[in-house]
Amino acid sequence: MFRGAFRLIRLAFAALTILPVGGREAEASSEEIAASRIAFSVVGLILGLIYQYVYLLSFRFAHSSFAAACFTVLAGVIATGGLHLDGAADSADGLFLAGDRDRRLAAMRDPHIGSYGVIALIMILLIKSALLTAIRSTNVARALILGGLISRTLIIFAAGFGRYARRDGTGKLLIDASNDRDAGFAVTLVLIAASLIGRGEGLIAAACALAIAYGIVRFARKKIGGITGDVLGAVVELTETAVYAAYAFQSPQGDSW
Repeated sequence: MFRGAFRLIRLAFAALTILPVGGREAEASSEEIAASRIAFSVVGLILGLIYQYVYLLSFRFAHSSFAAACFTVLAGVIATGGLHLDGAADSADGLFLAGDRDRRLAAMRDPHIGSYGVIALIMILLIKSALLTAIRSTNVARALILGGLISRTLIIFAAGFGRYARRDGTGKLLIDASNDRDAGFAVTLVLIAASLIGRGEGLIAAACALAIAYGIVRFARKKIGGITGDVLGAVVELTETAVYAAYAFQSPQGDSW
């Protein structure tokens, strides 16, 4: 039992990060890869703890909340290999493109990044850094931990709530295996985690993230008839940003370490 659970966690790490603790997806069955989604929250929690450590260590050496925020955001890019950022950029290129569904899907699969994608990348990185700088010092750890946990858990929500927009491609296995029950489980887990870790402020952050995830899926349905692996990447990046924003806007101005 424990060996099976540990294997699913390793597969989840392989799916969401480039950290050397992941299992080899090539050696796993389709059922195991799909089942690893239940461990996405564990991966998010561990990433959040890593980000917290990076932030505190960076602040200790740099004595600057903005420098610590930048190094923390960079740590996230390194740990994930930019996977979710790439999805967010591809989603921006496709979903905001004029034209029909096929043209948008083709743009999302194009390996070259477009102007919307560049703007999305720059804005996400800048906004995350600015928001982390603005969060009250006593809440930075909670924001980072909840940001990692909630954003990865909401992959399950989006996959269960949406349907795959292509015949095949990245994310199809996960999305096809997920259903309304998975989406409900993800919402419940997010709210419980937020109440335990973040209390009132955490619940507000969770509500904001849920609203963003719901909005992304609905917008993708309208533009391309469903969701893709790129859209799931956008869900991660934008809901993580939403958590930081919720904490930053609940922090009094002028607070510092």
